[in-house]
Amino acid sequence: MAEGKILIGSLVLLVYYILGRRGVSLQRIVKRQALFVKKFLVYLWELAFSYQVNPLAAIQPLSAAT
Repeated sequence: MAEGKILIGSLVLLVYYILGRRGVSLQRIVKRQALFVKKFLVYLWELAFSYQVNPLAAIQPLSAAT
């Protein structure tokens, strides 16, 4: 009877350990994906607003194509 309780207790600890490690790895994957998405959005934001606009383009005449 005591051996059964020890076996069940060790099995519960083993399952808890495995689930805990899997949870840590899942958190690591989620954090990595969130960081990737953040970097991507920052890159798109910088790309969208780093484009140099010539304010004189609206009043400058177009040069004739040769």
